[in-house]
Amino acid sequence: EDAQQREVEALNELRVMLDTLGEGFWKVDATGRIIEANDAYYRLVGYARDEVIGAHISKFEALEQTPEVVAAHIQQIIEQGHARFETRHRHGDGRLIDIEVATTFIPEKKCFIVFLHDVTKRKLMEDALRRSETKFRTVYESSSDGMMLLDENGFLDCNDATLRLFGCPTRD
Repeated sequence: EDAQQREVEALNELRVMLDTLGEGFWKVDATGRIIEANDAYYRLVGYARDEVIGAHISKFEALEQTPEVVAAHIQQIIEQGHARFETRHRHGDGRLIDIEVATTFIPEKKCFIVFLHDVTKRKLMEDALRRSETKFRTVYESSSDGMMLLDENGFLDCNDATLRLFGCPTRD
């Protein structure tokens, strides 16, 4: 009875840890049905527990559009044993959120342990940085004024106008 009590306490402690964790958590069977999820996942996707538990992951997965595509990905992960990838999930309010997934297949239990991290803000910042870089590169390359980039060690780069100004055939 003591061993059983310790096991119940350990499971309760694990549940508290998973619910406290800021990352979404799933336990998924080998067919793609969600067996367990934590509170962080419900908050992340804006769905209630009864909308998540028992649902197939294709309900939330936005990039892998069909259950067949999800099934193929599940099979690939089973063969590899684990995977880490980025995808998009449907939020309860209809918007899409960028998710980083880390999952491991447990053959003895025929299930997956899955952690889901919202990377939407990071993706937005990366996109803003790409747009800014594109604007800079366009101005830099198309300017008729010579421009050079230098750091404390010296020359890094220049635009074509600088090459023409100094009569140099290459940046080298």
